[in-house]
Amino acid sequence: MHEVSLHVRPGMIYVLVGGNGAGKTTLINLCLGHLRPESGAITIAGVDALCDPTAAKRRLAYVPEVAHLYGHLTAYENMRFFEELNGRTTIREQAQLTLASLRFPSAAFDQPVSTFSKGMRQKVVIGIGLLKRAEVFLLDEPTSGLDPGSAAHFRHVIKSLKDEGKAVLISSHDVHNVLTYADEIGVLHSGRLVHQCPAATLDAAGLVGLYPEWSDA
Repeated sequence: MHEVSLHVRPGMIYVLVGGNGAGKTTLINLCLGHLRPESGAITIAGVDALCDPTAAKRRLAYVPEVAHLYGHLTAYENMRFFEELNGRTTIREQAQLTLASLRFPSAAFDQPVSTFSKGMRQKVVIGIGLLKRAEVFLLDEPTSGLDPGSAAHFRHVIKSLKDEGKAVLISSHDVHNVLTYADEIGVLHSGRLVHQCPAATLDAAGLVGLYPEWSDA
């Protein structure tokens, strides 16, 4: 990464777009503490993530492209397990209400996660983040592999996080749909933030035009 500077406020959806190898996942890994920058600062919900990475991680939830859950456990059992890791006890009804707010089918609450679609797995991960009371959500290519209907509903879920005052940072290469939910757009190219602006100032053609490699998209 090269002198990347961005600010995701509470109640904002900031989308990083760029081709493969642009640096989107690297930037998220820096925020997660999996990588350490050579210079600069990373602040998560007011916490210096370099000086106190543990406190910073308590304030964020991460949704990877492939959700890492325990397939033999049910949705509720996964939620309870991760809450216990955070030193809290999950009330069953609270977990049910949390998933219901994400339009998760109630009949699947006690089914093994191994039987779920990708979209359903993502909702469980987001539900875990909501139970954690995370203030910041990091999502890496969240709509990759989703069918159009699931992707459209997932955008509704993302907007609900915004409505709850969460700061949401998303990496995506889906230039044709990010404008339907983003507040701010950042364009990464070769590890550099080459452009950022309010999403309302762009249309799809204008966004594609900011990134030479997408000229034929």
